[in-house]
Order: sequence, then structure tokens, then C-alpha cells
Amino acid sequence: MSEQRDGGWSDTKPTGPEQQALADKVKGDVEKAANRIFSEYKAVLYRFQVVQGMNYIIKVHVEAPTYVHVKLFQDLNGGVKYEGFQDHKTEEDPIIIF
Repeated sequence: MSEQRDGGWSDTKPTGPEQQALADKVKGDVEKAANRIFSEYKAVLYRFQVVQGMNYIIKVHVEAPTYVHVKLFQDLNGGVKYEGFQDHKTEEDPIIIF
């Protein structure tokens, strides 16, 4: 498995409480963009990029069998900004940079 390079995106990794907390901060933005409320919202995998802060793309399980890929930015002060999402993903879909 390759390591993350400065400015490059990491390999896909399993999420932990930190990534779930980040995903939770933008849940309302994702629901608004998707035009629906999610009965489930569990972060499962993620990729990140170190910039002047951190870019993240997090795979979130929203309802069987659907996933969404959520893009967000965390600034150096810990602020989180919603950047977009991709809908209708499956468990098998890789996290592709968008």
C-alpha cells in the first residue's frame, strides 16, 4: 500500500470517531443537497489530502444499499466546510477524487 504524499491524496482508510464527527458536521448540507433525510448516516471509509488544512472524501452509508461520498474541508482552526457529495454509490464503489 502506498503512503500519502505531500499534496497527494491518501489511500482509502477505515474511518474512526474523528471522521464520523467531521461527516456529522456537514450532514445537514448533504441532506439538503440530496433533497432527503437520511435514516442512517455512518461513515465507513475515507481519503484525505494535506493542504492548508485537510481535504476529506468520506464514504457514508445512508440506507441499504446506498452510500454517498461526502467532500469537505477542515481548516487549520478546526472549522469544517461542506464541498459537495456524490449520490447513489455502492459498497464496492471506490472513493474517487471529485
